[in-house]
Amino acid sequence: TTTDTGAPVRGAEVRLSSRGSYNRLVTTENDGSFRLSDLPAGEYRLTVSRTGFTPLVFGQRRPLEAPTTINLSEGETFTANLALTRGGAIHGRVIDEFGDPIAGTRVQVLRSRMVRGQRRLQAMGPGDLTDDTGAFRVYGLPPGDYYVTASTGPADAVRRPPPLFFPGTPSFSEGQNITLAIGTEAAADFQIVPMRSARVSGIVFNASGAPVQAMVQLMSEAV
Repeated sequence: TTTDTGAPVRGAEVRLSSRGSYNRLVTTENDGSFRLSDLPAGEYRLTVSRTGFTPLVFGQRRPLEAPTTINLSEGETFTANLALTRGGAIHGRVIDEFGDPIAGTRVQVLRSRMVRGQRRLQAMGPGDLTDDTGAFRVYGLPPGDYYVTASTGPADAVRRPPPLFFPGTPSFSEGQNITLAIGTEAAADFQIVPMRSARVSGIVFNASGAPVQAMVQLMSEAV
């Protein structure tokens, strides 16, 4: 059902999985009901998704919460009811310094979460690529505060330009967050202009003071 009106959700995908070795998929009927039968005993995870709603795992009252495992013994019947929240969306366009659209730009929506006692930005949803008009739309987002990034260039490039935070800054501290309520939409337009980048260089030594070959990786504390 839906969380706001309690109406049944038809055509929702209900997936049952068990430690990655067992998967079953059904869709809900007009009254929102579903049934998975002839199941072997075991521990299961039940996930429900439907376009226009935020995906939910059984046991969650809202996304990002810890789900509940369904433990089935032989011959047991279990009832799993779920209420889906209408998802929000963030849309916009990415243009260059002359106002022309930039196609193929990777747009990702991030949300701040506590991970191992520290606040981190984690990706929400699959993201999107801009089309030939520079437009993008990321949907199915739960209510909350978000940051949006745009990344140009191939994803596997070693010297890929760093992502820009909405409204078009490479600095996380200067980025603007976007607040979404249940089922609402917000715009996030980017203008990507040439800017000077920073350089970090140095020499890696071993314990004897001799230079050595090593892999050096630069990481952000925020992202």
